[in-house]
Amino acid sequence: MRSRTETINRQRAQLRELQENSRAARDSRRRLMEWFVRRRPVDHHCKCGHKGCETETMLPPIDLIDWRGDGEVLPVVAGEMFVRVDGRTKSDIEQMSRTLEELGWSSEDQPDGKKSEESDKERRAQSATIMRFVARDRGTTNLKKALRVLEELQWRASPNHILPLNWVVKDKAGPEVACETLGGVKESNTTGAPLIAVDTGLASLSNRDRNDGRLASADGDEDLLDEVDRDGNLLPDGCLDLGAGHGTSVAGVAESVHPDLVIKILRALGPDGIGDEVTIAEKIREAAIELDGCGVINLSFGSQSYNDKPPVWLEAEIEKLGLTEEGSQLCVVAAAGNWGDEQPSWPAALPGVIAVAGLTEEGGLAEWSSRGKHVKFSAQAEGIVVPYVVGKETPGTDDPGDPYDEYSDRWDGPNPNALWLGTSFAAPQVAAELAHYLGKHPAATCEDAVHWLEKEGRSEPAHDGASDGFGVRLSHLWKNRH
Repeated sequence: MRSRTETINRQRAQLRELQENSRAARDSRRRLMEWFVRRRPVDHHCKCGHKGCETETMLPPIDLIDWRGDGEVLPVVAGEMFVRVDGRTKSDIEQMSRTLEELGWSSEDQPDGKKSEESDKERRAQSATIMRFVARDRGTTNLKKALRVLEELQWRASPNHILPLNWVVKDKAGPEVACETLGGVKESNTTGAPLIAVDTGLASLSNRDRNDGRLASADGDEDLLDEVDRDGNLLPDGCLDLGAGHGTSVAGVAESVHPDLVIKILRALGPDGIGDEVTIAEKIREAAIELDGCGVINLSFGSQSYNDKPPVWLEAEIEKLGLTEEGSQLCVVAAAGNWGDEQPSWPAALPGVIAVAGLTEEGGLAEWSSRGKHVKFSAQAEGIVVPYVVGKETPGTDDPGDPYDEYSDRWDGPNPNALWLGTSFAAPQVAAELAHYLGKHPAATCEDAVHWLEKEGRSEPAHDGASDGFGVRLSHLWKNRH
């Protein structure tokens, strides 16, 4: 078994190799994405028979869109896009719809439109209205052309983005078997505000197989762990899917920072780590309703976007939460991303969302982490050992287009743990700290909690301001965990 240091260095190297700007790295990223496109059955209903899978799940067909014209591609739902129409007149909307109809798109949505004499303030006060357009022929209709036409006509539009667990760089740099064990969690009084993570779900008790008290009080939708075989067929093959156990480990991070929290995981991404905007937005809305205006939502996933503009559907849903309104007691925390650059990743870069970048185990800036002016905090994102699930990884090959790790691992019970790297595991540290503060100060707002945490971070010797794009450093959160 590799040592802890060797494992972390290997994860770093795998991540950086895929992030390079070389032709070879770009081709490698494309091949990985093409594997996912092949494996997603078009309009296929899941009838897997898993316990907890109460309804048939539509698996949207995935397409790749060249967003910069340089061969770099992003995953989107094939033949689907959204247009933001709030503040536009009915005649404007009808004209836009006719234009798209001529390009091969149709929509059943028919918003009334706003009267042209409404003031800008009144328009902004309206809830965002989104029209969903679907290609009449997914195989031949040109999504990029339609988006370009809409942009020329000054309409806000975007594809239905796939918002994954940074799956371009998460696969081979995923969880590793931990060399160390975790201590048990002592019983404590619940003093924190509720924390809900929208993720892959929470592994069942048997898949967690724990007798150390870890995650005993966590709850939520079940992570199915194994929906597909290595070729993408909707048949369990006895191996963990690429995103399996992610939500369980995110819950484990939050619990490690503050064992007194009430933690719940809502499933919006499959065990392959893939979710689309609509599904994710629905779960964010569900989380906000359950929190009833006070608590924390953690989002450890994200994607860069077409034209670097906010994904329309997700943007509108986050706006409805009122995060930027004075007195809001709802915090939304999101992982900044594992892209290694300053390109915005969503939902982390949306207004009101608290973006968290990654630090090394030593407290330095992680080269592989996304960063930028929108980042509020950074926390340790390497060497994170937390509860995982029982199971084995699908054996990989040396094929660059194979997303599976050729050095496959196996986790046995009781008390399986994994060593992770990624901003997915920095974000829930911040989320847990904010939830703890809100619980201790019932009258406090999210802004109060953020200001308090900023002061905590500025006391760290390593802090040198937000000019580096990593925000306020909070390396102490993981070092001082219970």
